[in-house]
Amino acid sequence: MKERYGLIVALDDWNKGKFLLDWYGVFNINWGIDNHTNIISRLRVKVGDYSYIMIDMRGNYSIILEIKGLTMKDKIIILLPVKGNSKRLKNKNLKLLNEEPLFTYACGQVWDIADKLVFDAYISSESKEVEKIWTNSGWMQIFEFLKRPKELSEDPNQIEEVCLYVLNQLKTNYDTLIMIQPSNPFVQSEDIENCYKMFTENNRSTVRSIYKTSKSFFKSFVMHGNKLTSPAFNQLKKIQTCNYPDSYLGNGSLIVIDVKKFKKEKTFLTECSIGYEMPRERSIDIDDSMDFFIAEQLMKKGE
Repeated sequence: MKERYGLIVALDDWNKGKFLLDWYGVFNINWGIDNHTNIISRLRVKVGDYSYIMIDMRGNYSIILEIKGLTMKDKIIILLPVKGNSKRLKNKNLKLLNEEPLFTYACGQVWDIADKLVFDAYISSESKEVEKIWTNSGWMQIFEFLKRPKELSEDPNQIEEVCLYVLNQLKTNYDTLIMIQPSNPFVQSEDIENCYKMFTENNRSTVRSIYKTSKSFFKSFVMHGNKLTSPAFNQLKKIQTCNYPDSYLGNGSLIVIDVKKFKKEKTFLTECSIGYEMPRERSIDIDDSMDFFIAEQLMKKGE
């Protein structure tokens, strides 16, 4: 590939500073300083049809960047599906947790991973309130907002349908989808990084975040009306309880999946999936008021 160079000047107004380049790659960066203006703390640059690069901007100066392009190997999309009209806990993604809307905790962790991964990031929502928060916050520097049809936020539509809708709406042919559900405010940037690393090191097998349950599900019963039947897993009833295998649940946090495989199978439950175990105290998937209360207490405990 022929080497090509270009100059970008960082502006102090993000709305005027969205740069579209006609090449792509991993960057070697030479930078000069022009002391005359304050600038945003980070700059998002779209590189051809590939990814956004986050570059730290420290101090009160504008920076001129000289960029050398090389070929990228993986086109990554990070997607936050933010439902506005949740039913069990009304408007939970907008509900203030420690004075911040719930969905913005995931946004912060994506921001923190931006100096380690190259990606495009999108918030998908039908909610005008979510869009308003995005518009009035610093998340515009890293996330694009995609309005989705209201019917995709109604039951019984699944999260897979939302992700497929987004992928089909975008012109870029992505290789990898990292889906982060904003209902768990305890996801950390290293979780995102570790899941992606597991994905690449295991032949691009689907990675799902999980946690180990305190009691094995193999002890569970089934109810028919008001009658309690034998354990759901009859084949284990002769095995001593202490010998039951451990059981795990998805914690509603992270999924990393190959886009071609996802589009073909239209499900995150692919064969040969890999579990990324997170501690139970960081596996709070908020569905109802009790989950939210637990998250509040954990937040206070961590302060």
